Amino acid sequence: MRKQRFILILILCTTAIIISSLISLNVGTMNISPLEVWQTITGNGTEDQALVLFQFRLPGILLAILIGAGLATSGAVLQSITQNELAEPGIIGINAGAGFSIVLFIYFFQGEMNTDSLISVFSMPGFAFLGALVAAVVIYVLSWREGISPVRLILVGIGVNAAFQAALIIFQLKMDPQDFRQVTVWLSGDIWNTSWMFVWGLLPWMILLIPIVIWKYHALNVMTLTDAVASSLGARVEKERLILLVLAVSLAGASVAAGGGIAS
Repeated sequence: MRKQRFILILILCTTAIIISSLISLNVGTMNISPLEVWQTITGNGTEDQALVLFQFRLPGILLAILIGAGLATSGAVLQSITQNELAEPGIIGINAGAGFSIVLFIYFFQGEMNTDSLISVFSMPGFAFLGALVAAVVIYVLSWREGISPVRLILVGIGVNAAFQAALIIFQLKMDPQDFRQVTVWLSGDIWNTSWMFVWGLLPWMILLIPIVIWKYHALNVMTLTDAVASSLGARVEKERLILLVLAVSLAGASVAAGGGIAS
């Protein structure tokens, strides 16, 4: 019964993604009918239609799907290891740490590197991962009391999130006007003006990490139980929790780097 329900939900979600993607290809400043979309895909459309579809709309759609997949997977992992259905990267400070590292990246390279450049696109996920990892380490260390309590993990995460948000504001105020505007736009979240570079920059992280999370599904199921029960079932609770936390951090960091504050 549960398997059938899972398959049904998967089919419905996949259908919703396909339908919304098709609508996004059609609707915009320049409306393109479904027939014209098909003609453009098959190489029979106009140059303007090809430009709009392949250089603006399609990268944005794919990037949104990748960001959504990354954050959803990260959230599912965090809900498992914290045993709390409300846990997600934004609440416990993971996204704030990733966002803070990106702000530092822009701050120290201000005026020297455009965030749309090839180097920036491929290096920003790494910076975001480091920031998210620092946040996770701080949360993990402060939460440790002869083991990790899921409730303590969330409460400490909320405090760390507030601390990173405060530090982020401090660095924003020290930026020059141009970089301040750039950071403000990025923090508000934006995939409207995206390009294929952002898709290629995020795709390797998703291809590598999401299958690993799926492979760890048994550990995820066990972690939803109490630590005592999980240990009695043979799970190495702290080791598995740490591995899963790193996976969640990596997915959240890469997603924040690509989507900005929209992923927070």
